[in-house]
Parts: sequence; C-alpha cells; structure tokens
Amino acid sequence: RKTDLEIKLSKLKGMTEKNIKLEQYQSSPALVSEILWTAHLNGDVKDKNIIIVDDMIDTAGTLVKAAEALKNAGAKDIYSAAAHGIFAGDAYNKIEDSVVKEIVVTNSIYHDKLGTKKIKVLSIGRLLADAILRIHKGWSVSHLFE
Repeated sequence: RKTDLEIKLSKLKGMTEKNIKLEQYQSSPALVSEILWTAHLNGDVKDKNIIIVDDMIDTAGTLVKAAEALKNAGAKDIYSAAAHGIFAGDAYNKIEDSVVKEIVVTNSIYHDKLGTKKIKVLSIGRLLADAILRIHKGWSVSHLFE
C-alpha cells in the first residue's frame, strides 16, 4: 500500500520555501531530505519509522526539532543519516536527550570520541583510496558511484 508524505520546509535565513513530495511504501521508512529550521508536516507518519537525511549535523538543533515534530505526529522510531558529523557546541547532549534512536555519519570529520552511543560512524577510507587510485591511473571516478 502506498502513501504520500509531503513536507513543507522553510529556511529562516533566506525565507525560501520548498515542497517535497515523497512516495512512501508502508513497509519502508519515510525519507526526509534537507531538513531545515521549520517543517510543516502534511501526511501521515503515525506508526511509521522515519529516516531524516541531511548533508551535515552541526549543533543538532534542526535535527532534534524535526525529530520532535515527527514524534509528536505519531512517528514510531526516528533515525538520521548525514555525510558530515560536525557535532559542535552541545550537540551530543541534544542528541542524547532527543527522540532520535540512531544517527549514522561518515568519518569525513575525525572525532577522538563521540559523546553519545546513539552515533554510528561509517568509514569512507576505501572510497577515497579507490578515488585516488582511479585518478592516478587516469580511470573514470564515476564508476565508484554506479
């Protein structure tokens, strides 16, 4: 069974708005992309698992606010994924105290230790090594993204 999830995002800096329509299958998590400061949720997330995807997590303020809004709308478990985990300021405390169950980031930014067990780090070492090798040999790098 299919459902539509529509999320209206507003960006405080530029005061621009985007409408994103996401087709969601009941058996798969909802995908929420480019979460910004305020989100007006139109759609049913009740009893659904949610994955919030963003390019980076800095202070985690946006992530925590979005997760709270989704939880208040009846979402089941909320996860997040980001390419870059900056975790500035009191981000670890915000994440630890939040409704987010787990966050997955890459090791594009090194951290001696993570301030919460909710964060999992995936290595991009092999991808970078393969890219360097391909550039050195004059091979296509686009092959890595197929």
